[in-house]
Amino acid sequence: MGYIRRRNELLPHEIDMATDPVEFETLSFDEALKRFMSDAECRGLRPDTIRYYR
Repeated sequence: MGYIRRRNELLPHEIDMATDPVEFETLSFDEALKRFMSDAECRGLRPDTIRYYR
C-alpha cells in the first residue's frame, strides 16, 4: 500500500470551515464556578482540595 501525499490546496468546504466564525458560550461567574467544581469532583480531587477551591 503506497503513501498518498496530501495536495497543498484546500477544497471549498475546507475553506468554509476555516473561515466560519466560532461562537463561544458566555457563562455567568456562578455557572462557571459550578462547572469547575463539578469537574473537580468528577476528576476525583481530594475533599480538602475541593473545599479549598470553594
